[in-house]
Amino acid sequence: MGLMDIQIPEVTIPHMVEQIQHEPEESKREFLFSTLLALMDNKEYLIMIENLLETDDLYLDTPYLRRLRKQTKLEDILEAVAVRLNPPVQVYRSIEQQLPQVSEFEDVQRLFVIALTAASIDDFLVSLNAILEAQAPT
Repeated sequence: MGLMDIQIPEVTIPHMVEQIQHEPEESKREFLFSTLLALMDNKEYLIMIENLLETDDLYLDTPYLRRLRKQTKLEDILEAVAVRLNPPVQVYRSIEQQLPQVSEFEDVQRLFVIALTAASIDDFLVSLNAILEAQAPT
């Protein structure tokens, strides 16, 4: 499986996933999936692979996938904030700096919902600050 140039991803990627799924040894199969994901540099392809794994009940909860899910959700939050709440550039940059500090994925998911439903940028900032304060060491 070469990852150099995938011409038809909607055919090639499911085929790669299927080939790995046929590996009888579970530890080797997990290694192959992790390697495939680590070598893949196209975000859309990564999401396609993850969706295929979820569909086939082969959902792998590797550290790499957790980081990928978090990073994707953080990007979604930034997009939602920019489009819905239209903050000044300096406020957006501040949010961009603070978001990666949110450590729990559940909090990241919660912030995404807040970004989609907040009445104002101030409401979003209050929630973001509350989450960051709650996770700060006491």
